[in-house]
Amino acid sequence: VVTLKTTAGDLSIYLYRDTPKHRDNFLKLANENVYDSSRFSVVEKMGVLQGGALKAFKPADSASRVNQNEVGYELTAEHKHDRYFHKKYAVGMAQKDMRYNAEYKTSGNQFYIVMGMPQSDGQLTQAEINAQNLQLQMFGQTDFLQRDDQQWLYSMDWKKIQEEYPDSLHKIGEKLQNQMTAAFEKENKRFKFTEDQKAVYKELGGLPERDYTGTVFGEVVAGKEVADQIALAEVGAHSYPKEPI
Repeated sequence: VVTLKTTAGDLSIYLYRDTPKHRDNFLKLANENVYDSSRFSVVEKMGVLQGGALKAFKPADSASRVNQNEVGYELTAEHKHDRYFHKKYAVGMAQKDMRYNAEYKTSGNQFYIVMGMPQSDGQLTQAEINAQNLQLQMFGQTDFLQRDDQQWLYSMDWKKIQEEYPDSLHKIGEKLQNQMTAAFEKENKRFKFTEDQKAVYKELGGLPERDYTGTVFGEVVAGKEVADQIALAEVGAHSYPKEPI
């Protein structure tokens, strides 16, 4: 258990044993005093409380949050979807831009505490669908389209083919999509929430849309009222607190 002493009060985080890379890294930074005087840089009443930025920065410079305020390395994902999920008060490491992050790597130092809100059955169903679509997309990019029997795709003159056979690209794309979906269904397990997770999301709340991509490595076990208080802080541009926390 790690205690965060903040200007709003103390809160304690239990770090999970079976997300050891994230746990050990968090303990290392804490023991090296890296987090001393670091600020919460994002405060969202219905989103997250993001901390661990190594220096203050201009609120308008949103890109600096996960670029210039880093320790210089990233952490590989440690997904435990069936056990650890983005319920309210869960703790995870900040996600890198998904456009360049097929491996779901996280920040080396910036972490977040989940706030969120209670979810409906419809919201949970949509979050599952969105996760499954992303799961299929990433399977295509990192696996299916890299297989030996798909290498012909990278040697074709697609511009010429499109000019001579305008309808061919659509047909080829449709065929590839069907093949990829069939391979995915055969080789992978679709992302789904457990019934227990659904019950927690509906009663306590959280951010189920982050579950497929984000690594949860702990949860607040004491001082939850402090997290609630921080969430009410007045913020300006990009959810940056007007008064330093």
